[in-house]
Amino acid sequence: MVKILMSHMAEELGAEAVGPAREALSGPEIHVKLALCKLLYRFDAPERGVLSALLDGTDLPAAEAAARLMGNFGREEEEKILKDALRKPLPSRTRVACASALFDITGSEEWKGALQNMLASGDALTVKRAALELARAGDTPLVKGLLEKGREEPSLQGRIAAAILDADEVQAVQSEMTVRKKDLVEEIVMLVSGSYAGETVEESGKPRKIDREFLIDAAASGIASSLDRFSGFVTRKVYEEDRNRAAGSYAGIGAYVRLVDVDLNGTGEKVKVLKVDRPIYTPPAPAFKAGLRSGDMVLDVFDQQKGGWESLLNLELQDAIDKLKGPIDTTVRIRVKRRGRAEPLDITIKRAMITINVAEPDMLEAGIGYIYLKRFDNKASQDLENALTFLENKGMKALILDLRGNPGGALTEVVECCKKFLNGSTAQLITYTVGRTREWTNEYYTSRGKTHPQFPLAVLIDNDSASGSEMLSGALQAYKRAVVIGETSYGKGSGQTVFPLMSSRDSGGNPQRYFRMTIFKYYLHNKTSIHQRGVRPDLPQEYEKITAFQYFWQEKLLRDDSITAYLDGLWTKENIPLFEKLAKYDGYDHGLYPGFEKYYSSLDAKLDRNYVRRLVRTQVKERLQDEKGRAYERDDFQEDMQIQRAIVELMAKLGIDPATVPQYSRFAGRFK
Repeated sequence: MVKILMSHMAEELGAEAVGPAREALSGPEIHVKLALCKLLYRFDAPERGVLSALLDGTDLPAAEAAARLMGNFGREEEEKILKDALRKPLPSRTRVACASALFDITGSEEWKGALQNMLASGDALTVKRAALELARAGDTPLVKGLLEKGREEPSLQGRIAAAILDADEVQAVQSEMTVRKKDLVEEIVMLVSGSYAGETVEESGKPRKIDREFLIDAAASGIASSLDRFSGFVTRKVYEEDRNRAAGSYAGIGAYVRLVDVDLNGTGEKVKVLKVDRPIYTPPAPAFKAGLRSGDMVLDVFDQQKGGWESLLNLELQDAIDKLKGPIDTTVRIRVKRRGRAEPLDITIKRAMITINVAEPDMLEAGIGYIYLKRFDNKASQDLENALTFLENKGMKALILDLRGNPGGALTEVVECCKKFLNGSTAQLITYTVGRTREWTNEYYTSRGKTHPQFPLAVLIDNDSASGSEMLSGALQAYKRAVVIGETSYGKGSGQTVFPLMSSRDSGGNPQRYFRMTIFKYYLHNKTSIHQRGVRPDLPQEYEKITAFQYFWQEKLLRDDSITAYLDGLWTKENIPLFEKLAKYDGYDHGLYPGFEKYYSSLDAKLDRNYVRRLVRTQVKERLQDEKGRAYERDDFQEDMQIQRAIVELMAKLGIDPATVPQYSRFAGRFK
């Protein structure tokens, strides 16, 4: 029961379980201490002192369990504790457990020899326990006679001996097949190592030697990729990045970036370039402090080891980002192309720990609140709580919750976010998971009582809303708490966890390889699965499409920097208040932009004035956020049809005609 509770605690709290678990270690119950120690190992926060004390204690079953636990998770620290314990006059039962644990950690024949020496003990119980541990270590033939003698005893040791012997018989039948399978992989490794014509393969844009380590990694990757597209074989670096992302913070420069295809030289040949959507402003991140701005394109990074510039062109997104990341307080020097400047800029940025707010609120006209929830990291529910409180204090009457592009995240955070909208006198089932073991099979409920007012709610989803965002939107839809608007979501109804591969430990005992594997599928409370089918919106609404003709001229105007030149002539201190107003809402009136008609007439473009106005306004917003050090939210109701649809629906629930609100009047009748 304790094991189940500890597992549930870990699932509910994630890494936040560490603090409560350590506090609970002060309790007197030994079995609880052991369960908590196992939980802390799971989060790489072991309490070795507690286990060491149990080894020295008089509770022999607890000492044996403590030794086995250290053997399962052992590193150099555990090895030292166990060796120190064996230098003390411990009971034979504890000594057997310590020697067995040391063999598990080191694989050294020294500790197998220590167990063999215990077979000569005059104590019958010690002999039996040593024999059982040797059999568990794979030396069944050596102790088979002792096991045969003890299998008939009506004791726990007798039942274990019988089980080992029975398993040994089964293993004998299967051994030839197992050896063949291992030999098959080994045979392929030997063939490639000895006869393959190539010496390297390209990996992340760099050559990697085809050696044994590479081939074993490739075999493991093949296993992972054969399961499903969400399972994977990952390195320690990728694992650490995923863990930092889940924590909502990372070491880096602090900027939102993406890859774009750009014709840099006007030759018609496009290359992949890392473009800055915007730097992070609050709190001011290193990139913004150093002068990086929205729209900058990162061309090169200075390689300090080689003493020269390294191009970032045509790299994959993560590979380019990796070049910018690094330890806190180190620097990275980059060259960027900025619109309106002929020569690249040289910028040096000092890296820092970046914390991201994943719930960005804004208040629209007529009391319509808006929150863009980016993903469900380990602080998503708190960020959402802060956003809701902010809007409620502003007098929010209804809410648009934007989950477009939200890839999901921590299951427990999804549940906590859901609780903020679903409440009542009884707890309601939000979701349940089904896995192969009890550990991964759980039910998740709302809390009793009220959390936030039951204001009208609209949820936006698109094809990139996945996993946790589907769980949240699906639950709110199923309970008829919200109207869901947009496109059918991605369709990921499964959850994964990452297992460290202990066989890949380095000299410090740290795993260098991890296996990400699907361990459960989840269902909505009405037994509906969204896997491979997605959440279907109540009100389907696609993004507004542009024609190929519009796209061609749009790219041309952006490439030749004509909009940049136009705005450069207007960007004065006196005009900033006007541009702030236009960025929020310009009434679809191009005449409000100074000199627009003259600029439009100078264009060799076939776009209508309204479309050019939209392009100008986009760049105005981009400039203003850098000017003011504040991001403009995604809630551009003026151009975003899905937000418009949500506003119309919410206004109807509030009993207000959107046509009476000047900012909404243009699209008030659009969806009838």
